[in-house]
Amino acid sequence: GVYDGAMPSTNAPRTVSQADLWAVSTLAATGITTAWPLLAGGAATYVDNPVHLAEIHALAHEARRGWSDMAYCGVPLGHLHSPLWYGGLAALARIGVPILPAYTLALWLGFMAPALALYVVSRRHLPPAAAAVVAVLLLVQRTSVVGLGAALGGMWTFYLGVAFWILLVDRMAQPVKTTRDVFWIAALVGLVTTTHLFLVVPTALLALIHIGAWLRPALTCLRTLAWQSAAGLAGVLAAAVYWGPYLQTREGLTISGHTLSAGMVFLRLLVPTRIVEILVGRFEMPPARILVEALPMWGLVVLGAAGALWSVRRGPYVSRVGALIVILLLLLVTVGKSWFAFVTGPLGWRLLTVVQAALALAAIPALAGVARRMRASITPRSRRAVVVVAMGAAVAGSALWSQSLRPVVVRPTSPEMRDVRAVWDWLRTHAQPTWGRVYVQDTSFTEAAPARLRQSHVMARTAAEASVRQLGAGYSAVPFPTVRWTAAEFGNVFGVRLRNSEHLRRVREAAWLSNTSHLVVCDPQIASRLAGTGLYEAAFRAGTFTVLREIEPSSTWAAWIPPRAGADAQASGDVQVERYETGQFELRADVRSAGGAVLVKVAYHPFWTLTSREASLPQETRLVQDDWGLLQIIGLPPGRHALELAYVPPRWPVALTIAAVLVVAALGVRRRTLPGVS
Repeated sequence: GVYDGAMPSTNAPRTVSQADLWAVSTLAATGITTAWPLLAGGAATYVDNPVHLAEIHALAHEARRGWSDMAYCGVPLGHLHSPLWYGGLAALARIGVPILPAYTLALWLGFMAPALALYVVSRRHLPPAAAAVVAVLLLVQRTSVVGLGAALGGMWTFYLGVAFWILLVDRMAQPVKTTRDVFWIAALVGLVTTTHLFLVVPTALLALIHIGAWLRPALTCLRTLAWQSAAGLAGVLAAAVYWGPYLQTREGLTISGHTLSAGMVFLRLLVPTRIVEILVGRFEMPPARILVEALPMWGLVVLGAAGALWSVRRGPYVSRVGALIVILLLLLVTVGKSWFAFVTGPLGWRLLTVVQAALALAAIPALAGVARRMRASITPRSRRAVVVVAMGAAVAGSALWSQSLRPVVVRPTSPEMRDVRAVWDWLRTHAQPTWGRVYVQDTSFTEAAPARLRQSHVMARTAAEASVRQLGAGYSAVPFPTVRWTAAEFGNVFGVRLRNSEHLRRVREAAWLSNTSHLVVCDPQIASRLAGTGLYEAAFRAGTFTVLREIEPSSTWAAWIPPRAGADAQASGDVQVERYETGQFELRADVRSAGGAVLVKVAYHPFWTLTSREASLPQETRLVQDDWGLLQIIGLPPGRHALELAYVPPRWPVALTIAAVLVVAALGVRRRTLPGVS
């Protein structure tokens, strides 16, 4: 049963055998054992998961406004990555579904998805046991590239996209004869491009490879290629809700390529991430553990290379595509990272996960050869014994790798989390409408934070848990200029360490620019320094956390900025905020002479609109982005002005997505033979 008879044929109908059930059960057991510390409650606190839970909360409660005050002096919700899955979880939260269990299940399914998709695809060419081998090899690669901790710390949407990409490679190898075939291509392209923006790159490479393969034969293949291209275009249009806002706001983004050298790229691909950290002097690990974690990676590379050589002549289409994708992506993230900074991005090394999936596809011919030799030379009883031992080794290996997670995953009932909840409770009960923003020092990688919280962005949930406008405790890879000085990913306060008076001046300036009235600090030494300046006083303490407030509150959401040196030095004015809600301001500006500007303490975005409630504004009056990434109103003529600022995202991406989804769904409702395709 475990080998299911003869080798499967690519065009043979697929049936689920008992051996398939055993193989999938082994994959599931391996995934559960590996991720158990997070499945047991750690998903709410570990690494980046709190950031994503905060994003889902913002989508659930502020989606109609399109703007959120959860971090960075405001952030457009249309720029959150993976709107399909975060939006789906937010919709569940809106109808009362507990978000944490749903998120934990989605996290585990995303972690498992590439291996399951690879098993489905490889079963066209391999018996169940061999297909399970390559799937397990891909599953345990999570110790590479980003490390197992980061893989379970928020990468699940990217892994879902990789799974859809694997299924798309397989679908492009199948004939297109009916509308149902067109539907599957369009649906998979839409799922890939709506799941994660970085996956547009391997999808585009797949399209180029596929077009090149079809153009070599006779021109009779061009009709099939035309239907596939139309399906791909429909899928891209269905993802307009994701790429549309980015396309319209390129001038408001800050995109740079990743900083890994070519040597470090290959190290992340070939060895566990912790080995890379050992090489740079961060961690120590016993040599035996290094060897055990590296073996599956070397195995995948060897099988992929052997399969690529085999598939040059006789390998299946998916294996040839996999081999080409490996070559092209490695060139892109090493040689071409400075040329294609916008598509590779600061986290473009994540594309190495796609390289691993492509290596697994390329390994299919090599595993097919091994399976044929085993079937010819080993008795059925011996084959069963080998498979049983391999299943046990997979599960046991996953238990070994998950050991590194257990000491660093913060349990919800831990003493550290009791202190965090005490801070949230104090903020929630004492928050006033007159407060400005609350700056939250992140615990991630902060030496003064409790050991377990050093692996957690848990303070990113402060806005959701305490109902305050929040700064800090978030990503530093978000492509907005305000992130440079508001994020606190490594335990800084506004990016400085408070070692001298100049640092204190910069903190004070950043606090005024961001309208920060309170600070939550997890470093007792920094808290004592700030409290000793005469600017802040300690309002609450819980464990290592201290809540500081301004001694002389000066909270204001807008201010008059005099002209710079060389302009009209006599220009003056005044501004008052009559009303502020998330995504909307009502201002009263008194401009006595032209030349200055109104600073609005919110992140600039091209979708902010300015109108006057009393009279039309001249063309010289416009919104600009200052050096801090904040919004300024310039060109106001002298006089009194009643101004209204509103964040108004365009509706065409949503409308285009709805129209494309309806067209794609119509293709899948009823199967009809395509015209012009035999």
